[in-house]
Amino acid sequence: MSYTPTPDVECPYCGAGQEINHDDGYGFGEDETHEQYCSDCGKTFTYTTSISYYYEAEKAPCKNGGEHAWKPIVGCPPEMFVGRTRCSYCGDELTDVEANKKSMDDYFDALEKEKVMGKKKGKMSRSHKRKQREYYLDDQEFNKQQAEFRETERKLWQHFLWCRLVPIVLTFIVGTIVVIKIKGGN
Repeated sequence: MSYTPTPDVECPYCGAGQEINHDDGYGFGEDETHEQYCSDCGKTFTYTTSISYYYEAEKAPCKNGGEHAWKPIVGCPPEMFVGRTRCSYCGDELTDVEANKKSMDDYFDALEKEKVMGKKKGKMSRSHKRKQREYYLDDQEFNKQQAEFRETERKLWQHFLWCRLVPIVLTFIVGTIVVIKIKGGN
């Protein structure tokens, strides 16, 4: 049994199925007209790209007065993730700061003993340890800001879809129905 891919479009001249050529990222831009060469009839046609999104909703009892389902966060190096958990429903994170700080201190002490950190493979200075911890805490703040940004972006897309795209689609559907009725359909 062999696999035959479904063609992306049909050539408007000969009707042959064509796969869109996305070499070097070409053809993905929306609100642009792209060109494609038909390998069957040898003519060039144009096309536009529309990207659709798929969403999957899940219950989040913790956002409605229920309990969070905390699961440990796993990562590498594991010492950085001690005491960190994430809710499997909503994605909120919870960190046991004391356990995490102790684990990180032990981790950096072990690195110091192994003489792996630092350019001279010597003892890691206290200021270097402090900077490592600051970078880690900055990453946590950055992750919070990224989550807020993604939420704002999601809200903007919802606004765009409901205020711009849905009226256009509905107008197109109604217009198509009117044309069909005019041409003698039921």
